[in-house]
Amino acid sequence: MGGLVAADVVKSNSSVTCSGSQASVSGNAELVGLVAAGQSVVVSNPNLAISLPGGISLIVNEQTSSSGGNTGSMTVNALHVKGPSIDIVVASAHSGITCS
Repeated sequence: MGGLVAADVVKSNSSVTCSGSQASVSGNAELVGLVAAGQSVVVSNPNLAISLPGGISLIVNEQTSSSGGNTGSMTVNALHVKGPSIDIVVASAHSGITCS
């Protein structure tokens, strides 16, 4: 990414569990030393969107999930860079479950 985004550690986790027949989902990203466009980034909440030069967007700790009744799924992308002619995901984790 041309030095626009850098980090020392990039990791994602996702999990889904059953409690009886009810599915539940969780996930998180671990980022250490994240720097975007020369600025340090502290990640606290999911889906932090950062605009970068050149029409590039960075989504940090991107989380998408669905759960309802006995099924659930969770995807966590630690970093997702999108822009003209680029779509890069770094450290993606996905889980899915159907409880009986």
